[in-house]
Amino acid sequence: MERILIDMPMGLSTPGFPRTIDATLRKQLPKRGSTVFNVPCKAAVYENDFNKAKQLNIETEGKSLSIQTLNIKYKIKELDEYLTQDETETKFIESHPELCFNNLNKGILLSKKSTPQGLTERLEILQKWDSNIIPVYQKAFQQFKRKDVKSDDIVDALCL
Repeated sequence: MERILIDMPMGLSTPGFPRTIDATLRKQLPKRGSTVFNVPCKAAVYENDFNKAKQLNIETEGKSLSIQTLNIKYKIKELDEYLTQDETETKFIESHPELCFNNLNKGILLSKKSTPQGLTERLEILQKWDSNIIPVYQKAFQQFKRKDVKSDDIVDALCL
């Protein structure tokens, strides 16, 4: 069975069935808990109107949605639809790059990933585990436009 780690929320909350993993992740990432964003409830993900989506999320989660979350809710929906229709043997596992980096680096917290120092630190950590990671990163960096994929997104994907 193939396993794929993805940096997208799976298992969206519904009334009576809250999503609890995000609070657990924040506790495991002291000082970096802000990297775990609030995931919209399933009803909000499937609602096209942003204002209605916010209201549905308030009703289910007790909180509204950020612009950041609203901007990626279509990707969350796309994944949710795929997972409910997928009949392959592939096992998809929700993962969080910051938690992975934290664990790969023995619990030492890092600089923000969007800074040059943070990017360098993460590549150095990955290089300890795979000596060929820099050429792979450089190839991806050259292959994709920054408007489509930022450098820290490439490093996150390589980590997972």
